[in-house]
Amino acid sequence: DLAFLLKGELYIAGRIKEVIIQNGRNYYPQDIENTLQANFSCLRRDGGAAFSEDIQEGERLIVVHEVERTARNLNFDKIIPDMQQAIARSHDLVIHEIVLIYPGALPRTSSGKIQRLAARTMLRKNEFKVLARFLNTPANEAGSEQSDVVSGKKEPSGNDFQSGPFTSEDLIEIIRDLLARELNRQTDEISLDLSFQQQGVDSVAGIGVLGLLEQTLGLHLESTLIYEYPNVRALAGALSEQIGQPLHANGQKVSNSRSERSDTVVAIRTSPSGPGLGEVAIVGMACRFPGAPNLREFERLLESGTDAIHEADAERLELCGSSLIGHRAGWLSDIDNFDANFFSISPREAMSMDPQQRMLLELAYETLENADQPTGE
Repeated sequence: DLAFLLKGELYIAGRIKEVIIQNGRNYYPQDIENTLQANFSCLRRDGGAAFSEDIQEGERLIVVHEVERTARNLNFDKIIPDMQQAIARSHDLVIHEIVLIYPGALPRTSSGKIQRLAARTMLRKNEFKVLARFLNTPANEAGSEQSDVVSGKKEPSGNDFQSGPFTSEDLIEIIRDLLARELNRQTDEISLDLSFQQQGVDSVAGIGVLGLLEQTLGLHLESTLIYEYPNVRALAGALSEQIGQPLHANGQKVSNSRSERSDTVVAIRTSPSGPGLGEVAIVGMACRFPGAPNLREFERLLESGTDAIHEADAERLELCGSSLIGHRAGWLSDIDNFDANFFSISPREAMSMDPQQRMLLELAYETLENADQPTGE
């Protein structure tokens, strides 16, 4: 169990096995379920189960929820997108699967508590009688053929759109292609009018799309654009309208003027010339690579040309079991030696943290030390 102390009282917060880890952050399933129940009266109170499922790309969020008996004949196709948006707005999460079921169908303990892990098992065995279902499935999971952009055979760039000034239609095509690439889907699966959040774009994917768009257009884009212009058509229109002069892939002059309808500068032309532009000062470094637990060892690894790919050693086999025997990979060493007390983290909390979070803490501290910066107490 997970719990916390507040004013001398102990509060039980949930179970470790039910904690949902998304993008390195921990979420409690109760928070996700409560958000849905507070916003949608058609959902049964205390009748939801949010859980995660491991796939090759990471963990994905799934919600199975009972509906009220009086709401069984509703058009859920219109309600489910609003559910996705409510979770994205409140928790910055993308729901990969929503399953609405009849009341009383979720497994419960003798005391009435929802058994979330048992619900996950029942879902995969198709044991629920489903009222409505939404599945946010990338094209490659569905087994369909990929477009050139999605498969990585072709990376769109500004060079692909050099026929003249970028029209709104040109920008729509570019954004759809980049969004399909980021979400690993086919271009024709990307809607122009559904919100980015409804199409599976969380904050991490949004930053990725903007980064690709910057590279394609040669512009610097505001990081809030995904939220201010929440679908493909709106974003393309903003880029087309708010830049005062036509966009050319090879043009040098793009105005920073503001739209009459908005005070936000959405894009400025980047330029490699000019004092101070594009210059970066690296004042501290730290790293963790297979065969190189620190920066000095990484430099030695590069100088010697040592191959860091090898079979699992005794330490790794002891941690992970015999299933790794004969498996060759790049292994990080000392992954079980995180000093939780040093970072004022309880051992129990450290166990539930994403391993990448623990490593990020260590590397951030080492970077500050390497830069001779104060690390604090």
